[in-house]
Amino acid sequence: MLIEKFKRARLKAPTRSDRQRRVASVNRELACISKIFSLAMRDKMTDSNPCRQVRKYEEHNERNRYLSLEEEERLLSASDGQGDQRSRAREGPLIQIRNRPKSNMAYAYSTVSRKTERIEIFNGELGFVKPHGFDGGKWKWNTSFWLKRFQVVFSRKKEQWVNYGSELGRAENDRWIPRQPVEENLELAYAISVHKAQGSEFERTYVIVPKTKVALLSPELFYTALTRATRHCTLLVEQDISALIDLRRREKSHLIQINSSLFEFRPAPMPLVDLGPWHEEGKIHQALIGCMVRSKSEVIIANLLTAAGIPFEYEIPLFASDGTLYLPDFTITWRGKPYYWEHLGKLNDAGYVKKWEKKTKWYSKHFRDSLLVTEESAKLSKSAERIILETFK
Repeated sequence: MLIEKFKRARLKAPTRSDRQRRVASVNRELACISKIFSLAMRDKMTDSNPCRQVRKYEEHNERNRYLSLEEEERLLSASDGQGDQRSRAREGPLIQIRNRPKSNMAYAYSTVSRKTERIEIFNGELGFVKPHGFDGGKWKWNTSFWLKRFQVVFSRKKEQWVNYGSELGRAENDRWIPRQPVEENLELAYAISVHKAQGSEFERTYVIVPKTKVALLSPELFYTALTRATRHCTLLVEQDISALIDLRRREKSHLIQINSSLFEFRPAPMPLVDLGPWHEEGKIHQALIGCMVRSKSEVIIANLLTAAGIPFEYEIPLFASDGTLYLPDFTITWRGKPYYWEHLGKLNDAGYVKKWEKKTKWYSKHFRDSLLVTEESAKLSKSAERIILETFK
């Protein structure tokens, strides 16, 4: 079969950088071709999809990770019952989620004065649980033991063990200490948001960067996430690094969206201010290349561009010489010349048509002969293919 021959030939052929082509790349190309045949079947241009009879290459994406000598020593010391590491691993990290200022201070046992004192605790402080002094070692041997209270040792208050729960004894004024509800003060802190981690530092951190739903992710927030680690930071990026590359875009910065200046007032462009969460959350359809777009029609265009070997970027801000900007659906640079592809999906909406007329005048003024346009119709695939063939020869 021709498709099978193509598969084998592509794997043998080197890349443009003269490297061995990976099986994953060939599989992605087969997926693009299969999608094109599926669209052709839908439009009754062919009766079958020959790609369905071709098996993809088996991908081996596993990565081996070995412990360093230092990590191995730490693991062994934590598992042999020696030192404080095992205790901390078992008792788990907690974060204070409520401010306890002077007007409502917490109760803590001081290892210095050996008395219960009132202290301030603030939202975001981190600590570890320890058994309450009243319980001693009961929790180890008493099978009917019921936990009513415990103490937390916060990282910045190691000499003070803060009380939580009920039946906490008496304070220094000889009055009974009121119940300190755990659910109103503490949360588990095995994983916390970057916002909650501000002001805190950790020896090792693991930062999760999602592929979608990244409306809150900005260069400023990403910098905060990276700088929480004092020794080592591991990035866990979903699928690929497109989310990181996206952070380089100007409109991603939250600072430029603030309409203020120390010396000269420079208001942020309204298109940037008005982006809001919809800008990312509206991207719910995934093209074969992996990028997220807003409509199924844009998926068709993206897949056709990918199949033709034409690189593109989606919704990249396009600034004119007068400072105004728009977000073209697709930005394509072909043989040194930029093209901007707009797909019109709501021409039956009067408001949409009015905005498009204004946008057309803007393109004619600032980017003449660079605009490509498709309209929503049952013949979208053919229209897009014709534009690709005529423009990107």
